[in-house]
Amino acid sequence: MSRPVAHPDDRGSILTPTLSVRVVSTGERAVRVLVSGELDLATAPRLDAALTRALTDADDLVLDLSNVTFIDSTGLSAILAGVSASQLNGSSLAISSTLAPQARKLFQLAGMESTLPLVDE
Repeated sequence: MSRPVAHPDDRGSILTPTLSVRVVSTGERAVRVLVSGELDLATAPRLDAALTRALTDADDLVLDLSNVTFIDSTGLSAILAGVSASQLNGSSLAISSTLAPQARKLFQLAGMESTLPLVDE
């Protein structure tokens, strides 16, 4: 898996990967967590925090990774922590099966594709 490398901009500053996490209400106590960008060591804590908040506020969550451009094992760990937390508190966290190719590849390589709660929409 190739990964975009941080590089200096024209002022010599280092450009770092970006991640956007948006939580959108889809009904009473139901949300969709939209993730886009790079999900890695630097950005995974933002997903973790968003999932923790969403699991507090909602009973049904769908995690949408269709716009993730990069994901590493740290990102996968954040997702697994969210799935585990949802099971512990009686919530439902499903992952949209419309996955970005890189995310699908990581799930396959890690042997997680068949064990993660993927849902067709």
